[in-house]
Amino acid sequence: MECVWHATYKGRGTMTNETESKKRGVPRKYFIWVIIIFISILSSFAAALLIIKNNPGLVGLSQSKEKGSEDADKLVSMVSGLMMLPDERPTIATVTDKEKLSSQAFFSESQNGDKVLIFTQAKKAVLYRPSTNKIIDVAPVSIGGDATASAKPEKKSVSFILYNGTNVTGFTKTYETKLMVLVQNALVIDRDNAKKRDYANSVLVDLTGAQPGVTAELSRALGIAAAELPDGEVKPDGADFLIILGADKK
Repeated sequence: MECVWHATYKGRGTMTNETESKKRGVPRKYFIWVIIIFISILSSFAAALLIIKNNPGLVGLSQSKEKGSEDADKLVSMVSGLMMLPDERPTIATVTDKEKLSSQAFFSESQNGDKVLIFTQAKKAVLYRPSTNKIIDVAPVSIGGDATASAKPEKKSVSFILYNGTNVTGFTKTYETKLMVLVQNALVIDRDNAKKRDYANSVLVDLTGAQPGVTAELSRALGIAAAELPDGEVKPDGADFLIILGADKK
């Protein structure tokens, strides 16, 4: 009887271990990888934004401590010097592992150290690179109050550089506001003075030389004739289009 009792006890002990193993479930490291793979397959920028508040490291982001601080105000001030921002305080995150974000279109050009400014009320996110003081991308996003999210159909940003072809001070900054209304996916990455300052008519230049359809659409929307880069002007890098503002847009 004693031998039988020990065998039974051993069997129960084995079952107990198996039961405890089932209760423990999937090891944490595998669970984390499942989440990462799921997000990659989902390819949803909005889903990634939700995780920023809960476990941002899983998607290569870290929620910055800048919110509500002087650093946050300085960051917002820097970005607002490049484009108009919504009138609300954003949630700020930092890209810490760009490889985890590479499958998502919004982060395709991101680098570690880039900042993400998320404006929940305006449903907009801005990807900003402090090292070069450049805006990399802007995307619309919808985040529901019940912790659900859905990205609007992504429309790739169209990047512009604005040249002031007049003697009106601050003309490019003023026109940027109008441009953002006329072209909702517009992204102004730089503003400068043209070499000539006496343009009577504004000029739209396709810097890529490969977007005739978009160029025609923009020309109609903006009321600016498309043309080659005028003689004497410097062709800028890093944008899709150049607009040289003339007196007709005052």
